[in-house]
Amino acid sequence: MKLLRIVKYLLTHYFYQPLRFYGNVQSPLFLKGKKYIELGSCFNGGNNLRFECIDKYLEFSYSPRLIIGHDVSMNNNVHIGVILEVVIGDNCLFGSNILITDHSHGDTHKFKATQSVYKILELHSSGPVRIGSNVWLGDNVSILDNTRIGDNSIVGANSVVKGSFPANSIIAGVPGKVIRTIE
Repeated sequence: MKLLRIVKYLLTHYFYQPLRFYGNVQSPLFLKGKKYIELGSCFNGGNNLRFECIDKYLEFSYSPRLIIGHDVSMNNNVHIGVILEVVIGDNCLFGSNILITDHSHGDTHKFKATQSVYKILELHSSGPVRIGSNVWLGDNVSILDNTRIGDNSIVGANSVVKGSFPANSIIAGVPGKVIRTIE
């Protein structure tokens, strides 16, 4: 409880606006671009949560937005990287070691084989990430840019997901595919 008070104090006094956690958040917690994060009530988070809303990278500017709904629980080592928009619905459950990102280093359609230094390329997004309500992500899942996962879906452990998936889907594999529909 003392740790939660310390985190709330640091968030309130060292950032632009307070980000209120109504639930349990374990430390350490890494936040970048806190002013771009909207967090619903009853959020629970494990160790090493990392939320990065990137508004500047090198000389490039972005308009990130991260929206997390109510009653969301994330286990250890969840990393969410945003330059455009990531929206997570209500009542979601995330396992450990999850990556959700709406961008990559460089536009692969314009990439030349002679470019070897990825870190100096402009960040590129092909679209936002939208995760519906009542979605369960298993351990070690990666959700990539321009992905939509419908309500009441499950993403199996170790899956890499990109694309649009309807509600009530069970998604698994690399690349992620619908393997079953939930009745």
